[in-house]
Amino acid sequence: MVVLVPPPAIPSPSNCFNKECFDRSSKIPAEKEKMSSLANWSDLPQDLAISIAKLMVCMEDFLSFGAVCKSWRSTATKENFTGGLKRQVPFLILPEKEGTANRELYNLTKVKCFELSGLEVKGHSLFSSLGWLITESKDAKVLTLLHPLNHTQIKLPENFRYEFIKSFALSASPSLTSDFVVMVLYHCHRGLAFCRAKDNEWTRVDAKKRGNNSYFDLTYYREQFYVLDLHGRVLVCDIEDPKKAKTRVVVPQIPRDTSFEDYQTRLYLVESAGTLLVVRVSYQDKTIGFRVFEVPFSNCDWSYSEVKNLGNRTLFLNVFGSSFSIEASNYSGVKSNCIYFRSILFSLDEEAGSGMCIFDTEDEKSDLRGVFINSSRFAMSYLWIQPSF
Repeated sequence: MVVLVPPPAIPSPSNCFNKECFDRSSKIPAEKEKMSSLANWSDLPQDLAISIAKLMVCMEDFLSFGAVCKSWRSTATKENFTGGLKRQVPFLILPEKEGTANRELYNLTKVKCFELSGLEVKGHSLFSSLGWLITESKDAKVLTLLHPLNHTQIKLPENFRYEFIKSFALSASPSLTSDFVVMVLYHCHRGLAFCRAKDNEWTRVDAKKRGNNSYFDLTYYREQFYVLDLHGRVLVCDIEDPKKAKTRVVVPQIPRDTSFEDYQTRLYLVESAGTLLVVRVSYQDKTIGFRVFEVPFSNCDWSYSEVKNLGNRTLFLNVFGSSFSIEASNYSGVKSNCIYFRSILFSLDEEAGSGMCIFDTEDEKSDLRGVFINSSRFAMSYLWIQPSF
């Protein structure tokens, strides 16, 4: 952690810095202290601010540094971050708190929360993919791509039916290319629509099959969008010709788990180490069961596709966004061969809430980590995001 030594009379700009550096009891003559109190953080020479920014290897400290003032924010850029994104653990965005416009992020490594300031998302619904968010206004009319760390915004076409979206996936990060596609699930998981980076309107997929489809999840895998329907079938989205955009089944229905009713099961699509996985999460009587399968593209046979061990991989499941995987050994504080997910939780007095849990695929046990129970915000989603610029 970088230690700054500012004038003692100035309060700390971020709770990420060492509080001792801001102790007003420092033994400085009263006259000098009075003069120091007139200092302004924004007056720090830019070359010095850049030098400080480059010393920060923790994304949390880097973001807090950039939130101090406008001039510091201009130095908190991708070019000045030397920590390396591959070592930055995924963050968990927490639900909106009453009375504040800012969101909080949960840091797995430090096992604590920190405030993500500067985001104008109060009252908006959030969905995540590839480190970016879609923000949806209360009336569902306005959709915006937002980078939660550097605050870049890309306005998307107006929601053509004003149907609330449920999830989305990006074909590529807008941070890396201007040639990307946004695919959304909307209308209670019954509709699919997409737009390219410079489109002025959304294009519906399977427009003629109105109301006949329902989907669990979607993802982008090997240059194509895939969806998983409520029957457990894997479908590919053919969108080369926008006028004929449609889905088609490429792998038949995954066998049902007779131990659970259909309404007690949730399916996720996750890319992991070059393969596409289906994760089945089942709930019954406050117990949670997991099964992982590799999508059998070659022979369409699910019989031998179950994955018993994830090895060094770790899965992060998003209800309202794209799920993803990482190589655990590259990240401090992340357990390998595990699944991180949001679950319904119950306190001792049976009050329902939600929080973050970890399922170990080896011993088939769940572990509660950083539990955030709040029954009034129980339905709101926790979002895993991959740090990026």
